[in-house]
Amino acid sequence: SKPASLSAALTGAMVAAKAGAAITSDLGVQQGWDTTIGQGGSAGIWTNFLGGEAGMDAGEGAPADWVEAVLPDLEAVWPGFADAYHNLGMAYGKMGQAARAIASLEKAVQLRPEFVEARTLLGWAYTRVGRHDAAVQGLQRAIADRPDYADAHYHLGKAYAELGRTAEAMEAYRTALTLHPDHAQAWVDLGLACAAQRDLAGAISAFEKAIALN
Repeated sequence: SKPASLSAALTGAMVAAKAGAAITSDLGVQQGWDTTIGQGGSAGIWTNFLGGEAGMDAGEGAPADWVEAVLPDLEAVWPGFADAYHNLGMAYGKMGQAARAIASLEKAVQLRPEFVEARTLLGWAYTRVGRHDAAVQGLQRAIADRPDYADAHYHLGKAYAELGRTAEAMEAYRTALTLHPDHAQAWVDLGLACAAQRDLAGAISAFEKAIALN
């Protein structure tokens, strides 16, 4: 099916054609026009290009800021474009802007509730801003949707650790490591949790595994 904004543009094009007017449309990230103006016959061709004026401005400012600016237009062209919000959330996360990451990732999981990667990253971002209970809730949902996703178990362990729920954190780390034995940071965090529980042998074993992976 045609994107909603493209259908609207085509409708506008037909109206303009009947009026004998020049036919163009600029929708921010998409621009279209009648590429058969002046040619004979009763039919024409409407050509749609992605980019538009927003594409011309792509080199201005930080990439994440540009993406955020064009997301409303992308949402108009492709309703439910959850991947764009997920990618923007990742970009903000890498920039250390957890609050902005949360806004984008919440939109991603609103659009696609089963989006486990976005929900897991959202859990990480919640932990970064001290919203540990929200992190636990979201990460438990991610694990329910995909029990074999190691990153969700790992970040659940981090959230539990921040809440002082050390035994549950250790269980989550161990599950993550069963699924992904080469997760060096999970070994480090398991070692710290073991040390907090006065399990020095377990801590040393976990730290040794982390060192062997680096």
